[in-house]
Amino acid sequence: MKKAFQEKLRGVSLLAVAGGLFFVALGLRYKFGNVFYSPESGRFSSDILAKDFIHPIIPISGAFFKLIPEFGAGYLVPVFLLLMPSIFLFCSGINLIFPEVWEKIRERWRGKPALFAGGAVITGFILIMLVQHFILFNYTYVCDEFSYSFQADMLKNGQLYVQSPPMNNFFKFANTVCLDKWYSRYTIGFPLLLMSGKVMGIPSLVNPLLSCGTIILLFLAGKELGGEKAGITAAFMAAFSPTFLILGATYFAHSSEVFFSLLFCYCVFWIMQKADSPALLPASIAAFSAAIVLLIRPGSGAAVFAGGIIPLCYRCIFAREKRLILPSVIITLGALAGAGVLLGVNQAQTGNMLTFAFGKYRETETVGFINGHTPLKGLWNFICLSMKGSFWVFPIILTGAVATIIRRKNLFGVFTFPAVLFAALYFMYPSTGQVEFGARFYLAAVILLIPLAASGVYLIFDFLRDRFKIQYAGQVGMWVAAAGIFTIVSVIPSLMTVTRAEYGNNKGLRSFLLDPKPGSPEKFITFIRTAPNNHSFVYTINTPYPEKQKNICVLYLSPVENIEFMKQYPDRTPLVMNFSQTAGFGFEPYNRDIQPSASDYIAAGINYRISVFDNEKAENLLFLALSLEPENAQARFQLGTLLFEKREYEKALQMFMKIKNTEPDSLYYAGKCYSGLGDIKQAARCMKEYLEKYPNREKSPAAQDRLKYYSERE
Repeated sequence: MKKAFQEKLRGVSLLAVAGGLFFVALGLRYKFGNVFYSPESGRFSSDILAKDFIHPIIPISGAFFKLIPEFGAGYLVPVFLLLMPSIFLFCSGINLIFPEVWEKIRERWRGKPALFAGGAVITGFILIMLVQHFILFNYTYVCDEFSYSFQADMLKNGQLYVQSPPMNNFFKFANTVCLDKWYSRYTIGFPLLLMSGKVMGIPSLVNPLLSCGTIILLFLAGKELGGEKAGITAAFMAAFSPTFLILGATYFAHSSEVFFSLLFCYCVFWIMQKADSPALLPASIAAFSAAIVLLIRPGSGAAVFAGGIIPLCYRCIFAREKRLILPSVIITLGALAGAGVLLGVNQAQTGNMLTFAFGKYRETETVGFINGHTPLKGLWNFICLSMKGSFWVFPIILTGAVATIIRRKNLFGVFTFPAVLFAALYFMYPSTGQVEFGARFYLAAVILLIPLAASGVYLIFDFLRDRFKIQYAGQVGMWVAAAGIFTIVSVIPSLMTVTRAEYGNNKGLRSFLLDPKPGSPEKFITFIRTAPNNHSFVYTINTPYPEKQKNICVLYLSPVENIEFMKQYPDRTPLVMNFSQTAGFGFEPYNRDIQPSASDYIAAGINYRISVFDNEKAENLLFLALSLEPENAQARFQLGTLLFEKREYEKALQMFMKIKNTEPDSLYYAGKCYSGLGDIKQAARCMKEYLEKYPNREKSPAAQDRLKYYSERE
């Protein structure tokens, strides 16, 4: 009796220690994870971080040494040194207090894996819908999302493009092409899926339902790789991964990319493993999936197809499995069909079947080590997103996958090859994405590794049990529950404060732009005059059929053009939208009777330069502003920047030097102009003066780098 009491007392002590470790782990995650929870990831991407630096290793290494301690204290220590031991201690404590509890639970639920899988699906769906409606407010916030919806509206009407409206410069929007034809920069795969949702009146359910399908596929794949328990674990790993849940609540294409990539890999795996089963149906599904992924994201489609077809061909050639020849042919034909549709759409939209709209009209974001992108920058993006992504997915996915590969002496190439190719593809992509809930570009790679990770978790716990000679049960179930709670609860503060506030505030603006006067039959035109970061083209949110809208949102261009544009819509009331850092967004009636001011021409010039990409018109308008106000510092700075980009260094230098005492960054750009003219001594002098006057401005680190470089070459 005394011994039993001591065992229970020891069990209570272990539970107390386990609880303490768990809450310490959670506290560390709260304290050190903030930098990784911010959705605004663009500042860490190599193309922005290393901009203006001659030696990109300087800002990259600085960011690396800043983020590594945060990653260690916020992820490595809480997960491996606190969370995992707490699971061991908790299970041991429960076994001491209730010796037969795990056996009773196991006996009661044995043979009911589908019930658990269903629970994971329901859990995932509920969490996705909560995020969609109470945090992201269920609207197309990011330009990518709006662009997908824009194309889906056209496809719903049986059109790949529409004719651009008259005076099409007014309608320029990020991620759409508006020249003689008007269409999305993105390929038609996800817009096709979104169109089906629009036809049925449920566009907001497309990604949630695809995400639920992914959870089911993970259960099936995990079950094939490691048994029923691994299947259940794989399903909950996704259901408790915030990145997976949040992207399932958005209108991004990543959830569809993940679903069809996993469906493809699962079907190929089935074909390779089930020698006695008919291969025609899974081969046909794999072929269809390969085609769809190619249409969603061509690069991802190529990675998935190559990653699946390589193991099949290997078995055909070296293992002489002739039964795999027909499935390989069917899958290849499916991929070729998808590629054919893609090329046909390119021909219709861009006039060249080999030219993609995104590559043609967004040349700086093409894949490859071009336009300043280097292997060093690609490596940094990979490291940065890997660290950030670790905070937004279920813990030890990579560790579990590696454990499965090592312990079972099997590469499981159908799942690992595409994941590796995904990583290689985005290694060559210059950006990490401006809005990142984790690492959305790598979501497909992470999901493909989950079936391996689920098996690996059991291998890890078995190894630790044998290594330390501890007898307990239920550790994996507790791991899934505790790690899931740990991950989701860690993310909630960021989502409920920063993200929810940002999406909520922007939804109010979006609602006004859609309907400035609810309940009134009055129609409007809103000219976007100024906007945050001068990105007016983010707010020209029009459907392909603007004449049907209550409010048409267009760019503010030259006053003469604006009045000419208004003549096309005489029945609409014109408004002007302005933005300032202090007052925020403001709207006022467009007064056509007031004489245009210098600030009007400056606003129009900035919009032409940044939103329309017409530097010639921008230059003319900025010179017009200077003719009205010769000492206007903003006009001179904008002109100087434009002339510098055109490599007209002499003219740009004149602009910058005249305002060096009123516009701080003018000194910095003057130094770059001197460098462009070959006057390294004067370039160094400008950088030195800039650093003396402004040691803590945003461009100060780049100025320091340039000063060192110029000084070495004087």
